[in-house]
Amino acid sequence: MYQITPEARVTVFGDYVDTELKSEVFDYYDPDYSSDNLPRIPPGRLGARFNWVSGPLTADLEYVHTFEQDKVAVYETPTDGYGMLNATISYKVDIQGFNELEIYLRGSNLTDELAYVHTSFVKEQSPLRGRNLVLGMRYQF
Repeated sequence: MYQITPEARVTVFGDYVDTELKSEVFDYYDPDYSSDNLPRIPPGRLGARFNWVSGPLTADLEYVHTFEQDKVAVYETPTDGYGMLNATISYKVDIQGFNELEIYLRGSNLTDELAYVHTSFVKEQSPLRGRNLVLGMRYQF
């Protein structure tokens, strides 16, 4: 995280899982087969978020790139990489000095990218949602 100004900051984030199958795998149907990748290992991700706060108003813009996953188990299929652009703007209202009401507008997958979650058992039947907007409010008590 880097604080650009008192109101603005940039965060860069990511994750990556590296696995190795420690034991030999014997495939009853293919005795010559002696190794395999572990199933449903999430692909690496890299992202950046810009956050801006000014009193009761906050906004953020985020881009996350999920890399392809081609290190798959025998019964899995590879998954293409994708990028997601998300944005949120919110306004907090102070109610009677002790509770907060937040009104927000959140846009997810703003580029309408077709994306599949590699770790899902039903990834081909259930891709991530396309472009969507959510208008909501949150009350803390």
